[in-house]
Amino acid sequence: MASLAAHSALQVQGLTRDEFSVREITDSGLIRLQTFHRSVGSVENVAEALGMSLPGPGEVLAGDAITVYWSSPGEWVIRVPIGSEQEQLVSLQSRFEGLFAAVTLMTDSRVTLELSGVMARDVLARGSSVDFHPSVFGNNRCLSTRLAGVSIMLAYSAQHDTYLLFACRSAAHYLLDWFLASSEDC
Repeated sequence: MASLAAHSALQVQGLTRDEFSVREITDSGLIRLQTFHRSVGSVENVAEALGMSLPGPGEVLAGDAITVYWSSPGEWVIRVPIGSEQEQLVSLQSRFEGLFAAVTLMTDSRVTLELSGVMARDVLARGSSVDFHPSVFGNNRCLSTRLAGVSIMLAYSAQHDTYLLFACRSAAHYLLDWFLASSEDC
């Protein structure tokens, strides 16, 4: 079966307003990493095999060609360049051999949206109870929550002044419609 990763879930340009925009990111793949975090040393052993520290709760860490997002206790999402997911998956499986860890390709089931503009924080706040103020949800932070009733993972990069939103691919059109309605005054 052909990969859906490089194919847009939205099939549209996105949304651009004066002070808020949404665009789909199709240049990266996603891999889920899971380990039994309650086992003594399991997280440390997985981090050592990965070759970089794993982020703690709510953190994002960038490596050479990957970015790792904390998802939940014992679970992380690894963002890799599009087209390298299968190679990265095989490499990770090899590195984690003998460890209590699992890696799963999830690119085809997710959509990644980039939100930007001075009103991005305000638009997000209209659909979530999360405090998006930079003193609370600042640079290289991520969280899993609900936005407009949809389960999402959200990360913020102050360097690019953007939010990355990861959601089930099937929710892409609904989210774009919600952003369209919720940003009319932007």
